[in-house]
Amino acid sequence: MDRVHVVYSLQDYPDPKTPSLFLAGPTPRKATVQSWRPKALKMIERYCQELVVYVPEQNQDPNPDQDPDAIQEPEPLNKWSPDREEHIIWNRGALIRSRVILFWVDRHLKNMPGFRTNTEWGFWTGHDPSKLVLAFPKKASGMRGMNNDAHCYNIPTAHSLSRGIDIALEKIFSTH
Repeated sequence: MDRVHVVYSLQDYPDPKTPSLFLAGPTPRKATVQSWRPKALKMIERYCQELVVYVPEQNQDPNPDQDPDAIQEPEPLNKWSPDREEHIIWNRGALIRSRVILFWVDRHLKNMPGFRTNTEWGFWTGHDPSKLVLAFPKKASGMRGMNNDAHCYNIPTAHSLSRGIDIALEKIFSTH
């Protein structure tokens, strides 16, 4: 296994004994909006311990052996379809398997509202807040409620993605 093993939506789950992190937060629904997760993965790769990172998006990296002209952009998972339903089921399984769930909520109501993020956050704050880390830039919209929840449940918070990752990894590797 690579040091950091990235598992994308609908891919098989690896060995549950491996320390793991789920990257929760708003997912772009338009091709014109870039995902924050590739940046997070680059930050995570600097750590030298074995780690599984669950990414609730389709893998956008082309196969290096594949003809670049033959690559088609996947359909977005933003409306109901059999793939969308499978994605939601995969998400639940990955969240349950994760040792820590990092919520990065760089919410912009016009481009990345994160309504599904609110549902996941509400469930996990009530179910197992000890697994959570909340990170968001101070300029993010509509974060007062989530921030209040974090303080109420003693969930660590950060105001940058890199600090959120640091806290999440400290939490993962200090518990085992």
